[in-house]
Amino acid sequence: MKNIFIFLSCVLLIHAVVSGESYDRLIKQYKKEINKKSSELIKKEKELQEKKAEQDKYKKEEQQVRNELTRIRRELGNLSAEITKIQSKIRSTMKNIRQSEAEIKSARTEKSQWQDIMRKELAMFYRRYRTSAVLTDVPWEKKYFSYAIKAKTQIVNNADIRRASAEASYMRYELLKDELLVLKDRHTAKQREYKNLQTAKAELLKSATGRRVAAEEEVKALRETAGELKALLRSLEEKKTQTIEMKKQEEFAKKHFAEKKKLLPWPVSGEVIMHFGKNKHPKLDTYEICNGIKIRTASNQQVSAVDAGEVVYAREFRSYGRTIIIDHRGDTYTIYGHLGEFLVEEGAKVSAGQTIGKPGSDNGYLYFELRIDDQPQDPIAWLKEEKK
Repeated sequence: MKNIFIFLSCVLLIHAVVSGESYDRLIKQYKKEINKKSSELIKKEKELQEKKAEQDKYKKEEQQVRNELTRIRRELGNLSAEITKIQSKIRSTMKNIRQSEAEIKSARTEKSQWQDIMRKELAMFYRRYRTSAVLTDVPWEKKYFSYAIKAKTQIVNNADIRRASAEASYMRYELLKDELLVLKDRHTAKQREYKNLQTAKAELLKSATGRRVAAEEEVKALRETAGELKALLRSLEEKKTQTIEMKKQEEFAKKHFAEKKKLLPWPVSGEVIMHFGKNKHPKLDTYEICNGIKIRTASNQQVSAVDAGEVVYAREFRSYGRTIIIDHRGDTYTIYGHLGEFLVEEGAKVSAGQTIGKPGSDNGYLYFELRIDDQPQDPIAWLKEEKK
């Protein structure tokens, strides 16, 4: 019977629901893991808040730099417009200066020309009237000459006035030109200053944007990690809850099965030829330990499940031949060995009394074992007193 114990241990390891103690260990592990992951989550959320604050700081810095760049660009635009206006005024002033110069030159030329004419006419008049032997007194001629001289003198004076006015305009435009050139130089210098500041701010913006983007990536990674931790915690909580519920169900199943003691139907009709525990070998003067019972039965009999459960094993096993193991929950199993035929498959749900196989014809008996909490029980103590 030692082999069936080894066999059963292997089957339970693969197929069985964990025992109550295993549930407790599993629940304890879940709680430990939940506490650990909760601490990690708190740490990550703290890091996330710190990194978000850092991100907000970098966003503000970036926005400030952007605002500064916008202001600088606006100032550069204003300066460019002002410089354009000044250049236009300078061109207009230079044109006025050239016009004033031309006016001065024209007035001087006109004055000089009329002065020459007057000198010539005066010289001719004096030669005519002062060198003549007999002076002829012609009133209208003198009067006409006098009027002509006055008229030419007025022309000369007007030309002089125009020259003086043109020279005044020239001086005024020259002063305006100098002022405009100084203003242009001042605006140009300020423009260079703003362009240098714009370049510096653009570099600063790159750095600020880089810091902000890096912070955003870290925030994203931390948020994803926190999300994964939250999902893991939910999963662990669900598993813990499921395990607690499964433990309750297993405990209920075990309690329910315990209530069936002395009430379980026999798996097959026949005679018990080997009892649970120490048995003397019929031929050899030795004892052997049996973890179940052997029931001699006819080959035309049918083997039935003693209670509802799930078939977790239905295969050949060493000297026990065709063997079926049924899981009844609550860490309770029944084992049916030396079968001649399987009538159920692994994974099948069976009810109490359902036919699961036929006994073998070679040795003419069924091996039946009952295990609770991985400990073999005396099947006779659980089966009905009257054999079927």
